[in-house]
Amino acid sequence: MNAWLPRFQVRWNNIPGQEKPVQPLAVWYTGLYAQDEWQATPRVKVSYGLRMDVPFFDETGYQNANADALTFRNADGSPIQYETAKLPDTRILWSPRVGFNWDVSGNRTTQVRGGTGLFTGPPLYVWISNQVGNTGVLTGYEELRNTKARPWNPSPNAYKPTNVTGAPPRATSSR
Repeated sequence: MNAWLPRFQVRWNNIPGQEKPVQPLAVWYTGLYAQDEWQATPRVKVSYGLRMDVPFFDETGYQNANADALTFRNADGSPIQYETAKLPDTRILWSPRVGFNWDVSGNRTTQVRGGTGLFTGPPLYVWISNQVGNTGVLTGYEELRNTKARPWNPSPNAYKPTNVTGAPPRATSSR
């Protein structure tokens, strides 16, 4: 008599050569900052600067040809397609800033300071790595309920495919 599973669920890594489903993200982040000061009057000093940051992303995304073939609509209604393996382009993040120091009485006992600028920083990498891992090809999944399609086996590997291709897996679900 074969035992069967009234409720069955298994997920597997779908990328060839990987043991665990990981979301690789390789980034090189460089920055440069320049600042100078200008003594506008004997009591007012102005400082100004410019910071430039540049993130470079390696090509670590996974392509899902099925999703890449879909057409969506832009905010203006025009058709647009996206590439699931494409990571952000290399762009300079500009951060100009200016500040002042006003010596109110001229004897450095009371000073008013202030400044403003545009401040950028590194992108939130978790958002980008989630894009890498959620393109629909990293893992395969199967869920079956109330079926005798899967006889019981103590090894979860018995239910996983023996060869994975990196192509979008067929997700199976029956309830």
